Amino acid sequence: MGSSYRDYASRLLPPWLANKPRFIAWLRGLLAPLDAEADRLIAAAQAGRLDATPEDALDRAGEDRRLPRYGVETVAGYRARLSRAFPLWERSGTPAGLLEALETALPGHQWSLLEWRDNPSASFWVSPGWGASFWSQFIVRVRSELWEPWLVGAAPTGSGLLVGAAGLSVGSTATLAEVAQARRVVLDWKGAHTRAVGVELDLQPSGEIAFWPLQVTNGA
Repeated sequence: MGSSYRDYASRLLPPWLANKPRFIAWLRGLLAPLDAEADRLIAAAQAGRLDATPEDALDRAGEDRRLPRYGVETVAGYRARLSRAFPLWERSGTPAGLLEALETALPGHQWSLLEWRDNPSASFWVSPGWGASFWSQFIVRVRSELWEPWLVGAAPTGSGLLVGAAGLSVGSTATLAEVAQARRVVLDWKGAHTRAVGVELDLQPSGEIAFWPLQVTNGA
């Protein structure tokens, strides 16, 4: 059997029609719409299978699973992540789920979390309206050799994000897009009851520390 209705019908022709070019052209034209419809049905069936769905349908599959594609992901990597949608979302709202999402979205860095319960007496916990500290807060920490530090007065090569007093602040060469990506991931994957204070960057090999205040709460 051929790969299309046109090919299959041509193979069934009796000898006295098989050598009639005009008839064959007419027959193939007649069956062309049927082949086109079959192609659409095949594509529709494949769209329901992540291992076979066309590349241009992956974003729609991601929308259905609430797993948008990260800019650094390959087609194969995104397809594999979509196939694990249910196990991934089972870990949403947990430290493990958040860290896995950060490692996928922004690879090449070492991500970790510092939760309030790990150091409740630290001075960097801020909870407006709730007192000096609050049990649900956490800080995202990243140790990076890809992002570099820069001091005020130097020409920034990245986003130019600063923290602290002018002349003393340390920024990083992370781009605004990378910072925005980190914020989106934190908002999507953190626990609904938690509050992210910010991202602390341990920049290597200099050992400089930079900080991105996030103040991420539900709906923020």
